[in-house]
Amino acid sequence: MGLESVGVTDVVPAYRTVSLHLDSPSRDREAIEAMLRGSSDNANIHPRRHTIPCCYEMGEDLPWVAGKLNLRPEEVVSAHASVTYTVYALGFIPGFAYLGWLPAQLAGLARRESPRTAVPPGSVALAGRQTGVYPAKVPGGWHLIGKTPCRVARPEDGWFPLRPGDLVKFLPINPARFSDLAGTDLPAVE
Repeated sequence: MGLESVGVTDVVPAYRTVSLHLDSPSRDREAIEAMLRGSSDNANIHPRRHTIPCCYEMGEDLPWVAGKLNLRPEEVVSAHASVTYTVYALGFIPGFAYLGWLPAQLAGLARRESPRTAVPPGSVALAGRQTGVYPAKVPGGWHLIGKTPCRVARPEDGWFPLRPGDLVKFLPINPARFSDLAGTDLPAVE
């Protein structure tokens, strides 16, 4: 017997919350709580691991970010690529994964004062204590420090490889490798 039996149609995890979407507002709250307390469905879930290739040389804000943080660009790259990030939430647009937490030396930059009207898809960006990859061309206010040649989502066919709880590592690549991988899907999960 699963959550569907008590009217749950969707489960949306984020940071420290879980949103349950119900098929009817008149569902029995006690029955849902009892089902959740008795469920062991998620007891053995292990996070999936993703590696996202990133050409930091294509990060138009990388020099500005480095200067603002009193680092050299190569130190920003090294720090950003040194961390394994957790996907804490999906949102803003379909497929945008909020990844945390940035290492201390990169954390704390506020969003841009004037958001861009069009951030290119694949842009790797940071703001505050988080990083992420823009899956589509959209307006955005985070600082662009690199770019992945890989698609990280295909909303048109429901392909969203990054899920809350997954782990993400960025792999620095050069422009030649970027060209080799251009337009490919995010590599298979490790």
